[in-house]
Amino acid sequence: MLMARRGRKRRLELEAEYWRLLAAGVGSVEACRQLGIGRKTGYRWRAENGGLQPDYLPEASRSGRYLSLLERR
Repeated sequence: MLMARRGRKRRLELEAEYWRLLAAGVGSVEACRQLGIGRKTGYRWRAENGGLQPDYLPEASRSGRYLSLLERR
């Protein structure tokens, strides 16, 4: 019997863009508004990583053939 995964699947590209906006100096609330995500989602992403951009975000040069660390989990 397979267990259903709880919660929504993480949208890695959206999360990567959120971190790019923060790095460019855009505030968290404004970044969330621009991406069309909830403010709480942005705060949760920051809280999960201690305010630092995580290493597992997709890179433009990364091949789509292989799964990222987060996708493997």
